[in-house]
Amino acid sequence: QQFGDSVAAEAMLVTLRDSAASLDDRRQALMGLAGRKRQELKSRLVQLLDDKQLRRDVIRAIGAFDDVQLAKALLAQYTNYSVEDKQEVVNALASRPVYGAELTSALRRGEIPKRDIPAHVARLLRRVVGNSFVDVWGPIDELETDKEAYFTKYRSLLVEDNLRRADLSQGRAIFQRACAACHKLHGYGGNVGPDITGANRGNLEYLLSNILTPSAIIQDAYKMHIVLHEDGRIYSGIPAEENERQLKLRVANIDEPITIPKSQIESREVAAVSMMPEGLLANLKDAEVIELIAYLQSVQQVPTSQAAK
Repeated sequence: QQFGDSVAAEAMLVTLRDSAASLDDRRQALMGLAGRKRQELKSRLVQLLDDKQLRRDVIRAIGAFDDVQLAKALLAQYTNYSVEDKQEVVNALASRPVYGAELTSALRRGEIPKRDIPAHVARLLRRVVGNSFVDVWGPIDELETDKEAYFTKYRSLLVEDNLRRADLSQGRAIFQRACAACHKLHGYGGNVGPDITGANRGNLEYLLSNILTPSAIIQDAYKMHIVLHEDGRIYSGIPAEENERQLKLRVANIDEPITIPKSQIESREVAAVSMMPEGLLANLKDAEVIELIAYLQSVQQVPTSQAAK
């Protein structure tokens, strides 16, 4: 079996190095090698980050390993990446304690802005890294005791005149950064949370109640499962399919569910709260809150802003 695996790995390395091979073939070779955690791939990953066509898949492949130097390599080029690539980096670095510690240090130094960390990733990092992440990030789950004060604040902020003047393109950029990993709107976004295109978005009270108190009502189909793999990697997502041998999990920023053999699951729990913490808006400036809500209430897709690009 080991011999056969080595032969297959060598064939995949040949494909990966072949610039004339199709992108799909190179991508499949990359993910096949990452799935086997082949050391031959590990030594090439930093170099492969320069390949823009494969970069997103390379970032995901780095998540299969547990090497602090790979985390440092991702962070060294972070400012040069696109918004989508930055999201992949954040997700990859939130999956392991060693990686999460490097990401937390970058946040502490101001090399990565807090706004680049979606709320659901912040909650995962608290679990992966521990109190040292909370020391940098601050409280994650709770609003202050008087939640009604937040409703009052945002009702007065999100008046019709402010919403009418909002830059919807900027609102889309904020949605892409803070919400799109889980939610889909106007055909764009993830499928971990509900598609909100058909929701009652025009109703401000509906939006505020779901954003400020997301854990008030959670459908069983959207309860977050936290899975610890035997190799130390932590996954958080929503079950898409399950049988006695494997679990398919929908995770943020990945179109297709990932498959985890149950024999490789160290532990698994179902979170009692929503993937979206209550303090989502607390990390945004008032102007950004207005832009986000205006975009959430938009009846059709708007162009992306330069900031999103």
